[in-house]
Amino acid sequence: MQTERHAAVREILHRESEHDSAAGWSRRQLPLFDSSLSSACPIPDRPICASCEEELTDSANRRFDYPFISCNECGPRHSILHRGPYTRANTSMAPFSMCEVCLEEYRTPGNRRFHDEATSCPACGPTLRVKRTAGTTIGAAEPLRIAVRAIGDGSLVALRDERRDSILCDATSTRAVARLRARYGLVDVPLVVMVRDLDEASRVAELDARQRSLLTSVERPVVLVSIRTDSPLPGEVATGNRLVGLLLPYTSLHHLLLKKSGRPLVILPAGVPDPPQRTNVAELLGDADLVLVADRSEACHVPGEDIASESDSHSARRIRLSGMSSRVILACGAASPGAVCLVANGDARIELATGSYGDHHVSPRFEESIERVESPAPRAAEVIAHDLDTRLDSTRFALDQHAVPRVAVQQHHAQLAACLSENSEAGTALGVVFDFGGLGSDGTVWGGELLRGNSEGIERLATFRPIALAGEHVSTRQIWRVALAMIDEVFRGKPPLHALPLFRSIPRRGIDVVRRVVAAGPTVSSHAIGLHLEALAAIILDRQDSPWPGALVREWESIEDRSETGRYPLVIRNGAQPWEIDFRPVVENAVAELISNVPVGTILARAGNSVVAAVVEVLRSCGAPHVPVAITGELFEGTRFADRIASSLGDGAMVLRPKTIPAGPGAIALGQVIVADALMRKGAPIDAAAQDSRLLTER
Repeated sequence: MQTERHAAVREILHRESEHDSAAGWSRRQLPLFDSSLSSACPIPDRPICASCEEELTDSANRRFDYPFISCNECGPRHSILHRGPYTRANTSMAPFSMCEVCLEEYRTPGNRRFHDEATSCPACGPTLRVKRTAGTTIGAAEPLRIAVRAIGDGSLVALRDERRDSILCDATSTRAVARLRARYGLVDVPLVVMVRDLDEASRVAELDARQRSLLTSVERPVVLVSIRTDSPLPGEVATGNRLVGLLLPYTSLHHLLLKKSGRPLVILPAGVPDPPQRTNVAELLGDADLVLVADRSEACHVPGEDIASESDSHSARRIRLSGMSSRVILACGAASPGAVCLVANGDARIELATGSYGDHHVSPRFEESIERVESPAPRAAEVIAHDLDTRLDSTRFALDQHAVPRVAVQQHHAQLAACLSENSEAGTALGVVFDFGGLGSDGTVWGGELLRGNSEGIERLATFRPIALAGEHVSTRQIWRVALAMIDEVFRGKPPLHALPLFRSIPRRGIDVVRRVVAAGPTVSSHAIGLHLEALAAIILDRQDSPWPGALVREWESIEDRSETGRYPLVIRNGAQPWEIDFRPVVENAVAELISNVPVGTILARAGNSVVAAVVEVLRSCGAPHVPVAITGELFEGTRFADRIASSLGDGAMVLRPKTIPAGPGAIALGQVIVADALMRKGAPIDAAAQDSRLLTER
């Protein structure tokens, strides 16, 4: 049977004509495609480029105020794709035939719309509609003007753009922001505010050079910043410590909305704070006053923005892996929503995945994610990699694929393997993998791991002393539960609750319930340092809930005193296997200083310094800086902890960090295929590895 092959253009070599004065060969890089990939895959979505933005604002241009501008340098790709390969017929642009002018641009080499499958204009492309009730369209002649006027009047407007569903409102209106918070139950969450450009961002928030760079990067992440005291935003937008997520526009429609409204806009991803995400206009209408929607069907539902300085891109990612076998391996990821990854002949494609798996049926959205990532592959997946935790939707899906061999991969091993691969490190390295929890091979929740290993295997060198959780999933949101269990243990069942503002507003009944659950067991034991830090932050900052994992740690870093060099005692028990880092002395001293009215910024700085010092001490005991150190995990995304650890190790240390794929769902899926391939090349029994997954009951 003949195997289908895909070609990829890496560069173009051209020679000047002999009639020209210049002779010889020269090189020209081709900037429009990721040259490490099969041409069957499109590049990810890109924010609007300067040339398209100029057309958008030029009243003499035929694309003036056209909300669906694109070219080879920008616009939707992944988010409009139904299936591979990337041709117009396989996208949501298929129903729109190009007019003669657009077709001429599409066919002309050298034109920036040459073979841009999303090419369109007002004469031939998608249009906007405004809906007030399901099935009823209003104001078809001027939908954008109607939506902008509604925003100005304090309404909540649902937007279905090229990449995701979201809710918009006037970020300068106290009433509109209060309505948004009340309608979605967003009590103490920093909202995401979209501003026109860096100048407006600087008027809203205090920005350093790194934050400016992140805001303008191609991924357009949401950057958590502190708003200025003279900011035009009302206090209702930010949290108690004046934190807000800032975002620059990435589509032409965003630019138009900001330009015509003349004000910053709150942009709330539909479906927060809890899944499932809204998936159609009818569902959005229950939350918004008005819906602005394109008459182009949504091909790929992309998860909403995470409030993070560096998070997974909202589009597909593709990278070239070296040293991989020729097998086609599919990785199902871990979290839900998470990511899936497929590698074939060294080309790895990562797709963010949404949807759940229940009643013995995988959701259509998860199936679509699998189909999109598999469609360009030369053949069907020969191996499926998945997480150890069989409670996860992605693992249950993998285990149902009985005809395909399966490999179970521990989450933190996957994170380490992905980081090493991205840095072309083939040898053994030390790993610092910190996050908010993932099932370990011993049945406990890991997440504060110091490892030694490579893609073939890991040794657990040290971990943080576990803390009891009164309900694994509810505790990650209601972080006061973790804080209560923590200080109960630290103060031997007699914590000074009366002196801590956090517990004054929690009903006694709730406190008693948590204590009974912990005392009765069995409870989940978590080594995740992310939860330890979140719980301590909840005590110090008086926060009952954490809107998402890491929110309180980022708030912590925004107000800690960076000039403080002191730290609290912290015990490392090197007689245990693995070594155990005991966080309790940090909690005890921090609480004592809080009661003594030591400044909050000082307390948090000392606690952070203690964690960094303990990590560095363990690493040095295990060979650093003479051995490479990989620092990865979701705790390090958008925080300074990785920088502080690297700095403390000294200039001679070889510190490896995630590059193309930030630590998170994408890195876990990527690491799963790398580990699975390494284990198979090593000759590990695949089916036995799959059976090693532990079936855990929901606690």
